[in-house]
Amino acid sequence: MLKNIIKKLPGYNCGKCGYSRCDEFADALLNKDKAISDCPVLLHEEYKEKRISINDILNDGTCKNRTEKIVGLIDSYQADITLEPLAEEHSCREVLLPMSSPKVYVNDIIRYRPLGCPITHFAKIIEINNMLLSVHIIGPCNRLNNEDKFVDIGTCMVIAFHGKYK
Repeated sequence: MLKNIIKKLPGYNCGKCGYSRCDEFADALLNKDKAISDCPVLLHEEYKEKRISINDILNDGTCKNRTEKIVGLIDSYQADITLEPLAEEHSCREVLLPMSSPKVYVNDIIRYRPLGCPITHFAKIIEINNMLLSVHIIGPCNRLNNEDKFVDIGTCMVIAFHGKYK
């Protein structure tokens, strides 16, 4: 059901609905946390059929007792909670401790690998405090073909996450 809604969303990941990605918005629709009208792009006339189709999916009665589980991509463990961005922010925050001493600044885009994670991440630095970097996650997926410059800082220990949990 979630995949069917995602297919019908515009896919611009513009953040106007309050989520950084359309798939997060689709999940919020299923959980009744958001309404279709919260996506301004869907309100355009050219999306009328998709809007009606999403509404049909949401109102067919199967969403009320959602049983889809969120599991890790690598370890397949079921999540106890999900973390969503703080109000007015496009992604959750991470606090990183780099294993090296990179020369970075607020607003730099960094590439790093969290200790114990095989996946390279991209983030934008929002604060630096005693070598701890507070960042907004911006990848890996939406960074793979991006031409923007980044600073490769190597392995980092993730010290904390900041966001709203469900």
